[in-house]
Amino acid sequence: MTAPLLCKRGVKRFALSVAIAALWLQGSCGPAPELPSQGGATLDPRVAQLRNWTPFRSRSSPGGGDGGLFFLSRFEFREQDMPFEALGIERRDTEPGLPAAMVSHAEAQRISRMFWGRLPSVAEWRGAVEGRAGYLFPWGDTAFDQLRANTGRVGLWRRTRVGTFESGRNLGREDSCYDLIGNVAEWTMTPGAVVRLEGPWRGEAPPDDVADRAEAFPLLDAVWPVGLPLPCGPASPWIAEIAAADIAVAAASVRRVDYCTIGFSCGEYLPAGASRLRWAERLGLAYRQPGERRWDLGFRMATDPNCFLAGLERAEGSPTEAEAAELRRFLRTELEAFRSAARLRLRRLAPASLGLEATTIGGWAQLAYEVLAVSAR
Repeated sequence: MTAPLLCKRGVKRFALSVAIAALWLQGSCGPAPELPSQGGATLDPRVAQLRNWTPFRSRSSPGGGDGGLFFLSRFEFREQDMPFEALGIERRDTEPGLPAAMVSHAEAQRISRMFWGRLPSVAEWRGAVEGRAGYLFPWGDTAFDQLRANTGRVGLWRRTRVGTFESGRNLGREDSCYDLIGNVAEWTMTPGAVVRLEGPWRGEAPPDDVADRAEAFPLLDAVWPVGLPLPCGPASPWIAEIAAADIAVAAASVRRVDYCTIGFSCGEYLPAGASRLRWAERLGLAYRQPGERRWDLGFRMATDPNCFLAGLERAEGSPTEAEAAELRRFLRTELEAFRSAARLRLRRLAPASLGLEATTIGGWAQLAYEVLAVSAR
């Protein structure tokens, strides 16, 4: 090997090392992003999150009646935003801006619910990566290089502040999110497998066929009919089969539902030649036990019109003027989809149809229904 060639390789490695060091410094020493504020008052964290909700369309969405609209958070959920007291866990001191980690599936679900959201399904997460053009990676179709994402190939082996890797998103798309690949792997609400704990039997459903409706959880928690697909709630085409299935149901103590995680973490390597792999290997799909906590496993929130309005109905108190202005702005960005979901919710929850008295809703939901011009009475 000639000296000039060795020199060129040395310069290239040195340049890569400098770039990685710069990213490390940016993720360690830069100012932490602050919650948006108006008039000098810090907004409710749930309202501040409205600016991070990024809209997408899918063929079907857990909300229903909204044209397949769902929202994915532009950033991974941060450790500094963790509601430690509400979860009953000890506060952890970490650098500002780092994504949350050491979070179980149930905790991720609960936090998302607090923010008027839920976890995304695998189909939604994949849809956010691919977009309408069917891109291979979050940044497009170009091959992976070390500076695209915080994976094991970068060599930091630590979390960096959310949004550090600007080149890891598609700059030509307004809906492109940060850190879909890298930083922390992310929980989804999609069941990946049901495990019978008293034997070697393990039932798995192919990811393309896995149910990802929010209503899946009560059914999955109760039944797993052998030979049937994973149920996906009241709207499932298989619900009649499930209801008529004359089979013994394993007791809760002998089975466990594992959930899908997706997106490679800072402790994992994106496979070589990933662009030639099927989407599950290319995007880091895995199954994990729901109680598993890892230093490189976190989550990203999602929501849809139905889920969001349900959260507003549960919310106590009323918004300030600044918070009301933010909520109005958000609802008007997808007015017809939210209005359709609101009408559907009110028809399903009509007190007269249930023989109940009218339920009083709080100030948050009242404001939403006023904006949507739908009567909540």
